[in-house]
Amino acid sequence: MSRRYSLDDLHPTEVAPEGGGRTVLEFNNGLGRTPHDPFAVDIYCVGNVIQEYILDAYAGCEFLKPLVDAMREPDPQKRLKIEQVVERYNKILKTR
Repeated sequence: MSRRYSLDDLHPTEVAPEGGGRTVLEFNNGLGRTPHDPFAVDIYCVGNVIQEYILDAYAGCEFLKPLVDAMREPDPQKRLKIEQVVERYNKILKTR
């Protein structure tokens, strides 16, 4: 399920979808029906995908691990924002 947010909505919140995101920490801490930042959840989920399908699957991709670990930060308040992900990824590309 996806949702489009207005550019005026600077701090949207969502509750966990039924049966969704078993590994998403903010959904499994007993607060699943408490509103959360959907963008922080997206960053966490993309980090999980990169971990599973790239880092765990291929040798030689360890250079991405610090970025992925930051994307999978358990505390959503400390988790990277998309701008930070892009900035760090671009720095990684420049060093390769």
